Amino acid sequence: PNANHIFNAIHSSMRHCGSSVYPNGMSFYLATVPRGMHFYHGTGTAEPITGLEWLAFEPTHAIGFAHRAERPPSHHHKREQQVLSNEDPPEHGYLHTYSTAKDLRLLYLDGMSGIKGSGGTMDAQDRILFNDSIDGELVSRYKKIGGPVDDQQRAIFGCQMAKTDWGGRVDGFIRTEAGFEIILCNFERDLEVVRIARTKPQTDVQVFGRKSQPPGGDRHMFLSPFDDLAAQRARVDFDHLVTAYTYHLDLFAGGSELPRLSHVPTHQLDSIKRDIHDLIMTREPSLNPFDWQAIADRIVVRYSDKLQALYRTSLSLETLRGQVETILEPFIDYDNIDGEEIVQRCRDEFIPRYGTPTGTLAGDVVHYVSGRICSTLTSVLLQDVDLNRAVENLRDLVSYLAWTTWSGC
Repeated sequence: PNANHIFNAIHSSMRHCGSSVYPNGMSFYLATVPRGMHFYHGTGTAEPITGLEWLAFEPTHAIGFAHRAERPPSHHHKREQQVLSNEDPPEHGYLHTYSTAKDLRLLYLDGMSGIKGSGGTMDAQDRILFNDSIDGELVSRYKKIGGPVDDQQRAIFGCQMAKTDWGGRVDGFIRTEAGFEIILCNFERDLEVVRIARTKPQTDVQVFGRKSQPPGGDRHMFLSPFDDLAAQRARVDFDHLVTAYTYHLDLFAGGSELPRLSHVPTHQLDSIKRDIHDLIMTREPSLNPFDWQAIADRIVVRYSDKLQALYRTSLSLETLRGQVETILEPFIDYDNIDGEEIVQRCRDEFIPRYGTPTGTLAGDVVHYVSGRICSTLTSVLLQDVDLNRAVENLRDLVSYLAWTTWSGC
């Protein structure tokens, strides 16, 4: 029943815009980052980071966190406007550039899983992974790391789990906020220092003959919602995802537009956590997983504009059927017009004949969604329906698919 939601999760994986349309991620994937990839960390010290900390995929994301270590913390992570005395040095920090020293094995939490708040972005990790244990209390026996206290807890508890429950088979976690980030459990083991550079001052001093803006400037200029560079560096295994959409849970209670887990009894989540454990303990990382997202992309690109145009511009049943026939024409044998054959050829258009995994959730979902599109179009073309019914069927299909391309992505 949730094939559309799983399809959209696959399509939006490691994409900022799609993740922002559906921020409440319900799915967990294994992902691999190859050796030699560059990542970034902004901080107030020039010393290489040891132990647990955050890594940013983009330098413009990390540089916003590069500030002088002695600067007192401010509320909501907004930099306080401070007037420097003549004795005060300009506030600056350091941008660390690291390279992965090995292939990193990570657990990817989809949606906007790095955005803090009560709207549901934290549901999957807090309720499933951490068993409602995030209470905002500082874990005093660990060194201080970046971020608010509750997020420090998530990072610490997650890395504890990776070490003790999963036998070190996970090196960290991928999440999404303003940009993509990695909670990496062991910097000195898994990274090599490429360079450590001092950032420009945060205060009104002259830099290149003009007053300095805060480090990073307007970071959102550089964090493109259409940027697929993150997906190129993190190879997601779509064939072995674990998603709350498959556990017969009431995720849309009370007609909620976005899925929530806040109301689901704890015992109903236990099987999801067990399956995440099994996923991590039994699956080996792959640098070349089958790319179901690429197939989802081709389906969306082919049909997104066409489906909207069909039910918005149809003036007569004859005109509508002519437009549908144009879409389906490559799949019609005019010597033997057979609806089932048309649906099958249409459904399988983008599925490789060889080398395609079978019996996987991602594959089943892509087949189902593609088949539903093709069967709806074929019914408009061949079945005895009037214009209103045909348009309604197309409108229902668009509502069911709810693709992010129709929300500006």
